[in-house]
Amino acid sequence: KAERPMLVIGSQALLRAEQADAIAAAVTQLGMPVYLSGMARGLLGPGHPLQMRHARRNALRESDCVLLAGVPCDFRLDYGRHVRRSATLIAANRSAKDARLNRRPTIAAIGDAGLTLEALASRLGERARRPKWIAQLRARDEVREREIDGQAAKAGDHVNPIAFFRTMDRVAGEHAVMVADGGDFVATASYILRPRG
Repeated sequence: KAERPMLVIGSQALLRAEQADAIAAAVTQLGMPVYLSGMARGLLGPGHPLQMRHARRNALRESDCVLLAGVPCDFRLDYGRHVRRSATLIAANRSAKDARLNRRPTIAAIGDAGLTLEALASRLGERARRPKWIAQLRARDEVREREIDGQAAKAGDHVNPIAFFRTMDRVAGEHAVMVADGGDFVATASYILRPRG
């Protein structure tokens, strides 16, 4: 019954890596906007219409149902503070401790997060799809993409990391494997590069 549901999928949901295609199909069938993190990046390819990339904090504040699939409420989610108190919070996690870390969920689905997504998709089908909510988040993403383009266009004495990653994303092949390490540089890469798979 949620009007603004969303998924946040993390590394743990992909522990059964051989099932990535089935998990991606389940996410697509659910039709909810999704934010990917960790090893889940690339799950939906570089340009899936349900995948949102920017302003996750705002989406968490606006959503009335948040499903964290293999994601704890740690520093990456500001310890759960951005999830509305009135929202239904579902934590699908293999660890009961991580499911309840820093924020007690409305529902703790203890078990494999990927299997949880598949089971939800088989029971709900596309009933979770909310086109207006998706369009609202997509419009916000497009505004942010234009801002990033503007930042990439700025010249300076040193390498512009945003321009570097925009170029890398544009020229990387369909089967490119990207490996990154290095603090701020990686943080910049995470919101610009689009993993291929």
